[in-house]
Amino acid sequence: MKHFLNRFLAVLFFLSTNTSSFALDLTYSNEVYFSKGMPVPSYWAAHPLIANRSEKVWGMADKMYKAQQAIDDSPFEYFIERRKQSVLTSNQTSLTLAALDRIPANLALGNYPLTAIVENYQMDAMGFNYHGQLLPYGLSFTVSPKVVNLYHFNEGRGNGELYVGSNAGLLIGGLDRYALNSFGFDLHPRPLNIHPGFSIDIGMDKHTDQHHFHFRVLNAFSHISVQNHYYSNRLYRVNTLNNELVFSDTPSLTGFYGQTTRTLQLPRIFQFQVQENSQVSGFSPMLGAQAYNAMVSPWLGVKYQSNLANLKIKTSDGANFHLNSEFKNVFLKDLTVVFSMYVGQYKKSDFLISNINYKF
Repeated sequence: MKHFLNRFLAVLFFLSTNTSSFALDLTYSNEVYFSKGMPVPSYWAAHPLIANRSEKVWGMADKMYKAQQAIDDSPFEYFIERRKQSVLTSNQTSLTLAALDRIPANLALGNYPLTAIVENYQMDAMGFNYHGQLLPYGLSFTVSPKVVNLYHFNEGRGNGELYVGSNAGLLIGGLDRYALNSFGFDLHPRPLNIHPGFSIDIGMDKHTDQHHFHFRVLNAFSHISVQNHYYSNRLYRVNTLNNELVFSDTPSLTGFYGQTTRTLQLPRIFQFQVQENSQVSGFSPMLGAQAYNAMVSPWLGVKYQSNLANLKIKTSDGANFHLNSEFKNVFLKDLTVVFSMYVGQYKKSDFLISNINYKF
């Protein structure tokens, strides 16, 4: 894959020096979304636990470094990128107990269901965007196929239950993990082989006099074959006295590990957004939804637009808010920076730079 990237960089350089009109975009982005609550451990540590009930939560993070070149009078853009995509499917009880790493004092008696699936993928990729139009329907679309070199991944899938009694507790569960690194000692490990894979993103837009509709699917189709990666399966059954238990120090009752071959699929995430199609300064409403693995999370928001900056406020649960502040021409012409802040319940907050884009 390294040779492919070097060749692609050479092509970009050739085009940039032999094309009369071109544009090169450099982008850093860090997109984070949670269906409920906030992507902050301290938030979940403060979240109350309720026996015999726990709502599902899913979240995603997509961090990317990207160089992209567009050429005038061409529907193609070429890009290279380094990307880390992560998804989490869990419930509120699991997130809170994981943030605390222990059974909290004075926990109400009852059963607490535990479930979580965590997937992390790190990859290099090169590909192109093709922009087209469906004129009879007034739609524009983008198809982005790319060759993917996966250099790190890990997956964890856990299910179980925590029972809390008057002076004792019981933890029962199982944990399956998959990764490129070994979970134990093996006298004769088989060679690890990661084949180059592919992924295709799809986008679609429609503009009317009043509104802009945007639809995107990340990893609509993907395929990566990994031979002889490592796995671990463990079962837990732990009795606790006085409900004292540190989860990260809990040994497994039984388990086994080894190597296996699988075909991986990158997280398929659906995104939809509607906003007013206007360039006039002022406030305008927004709404949309994100979906993963048949879990749909709608959100509402408002946007304030001006000549120098755009401000967006969104919420998916009505109690926690995501604020985006976009500033244009920061220090340099055509340099755009987006700051993000999460604020909400339990006086918790978080701040990050979610996007930097420079065109030249």
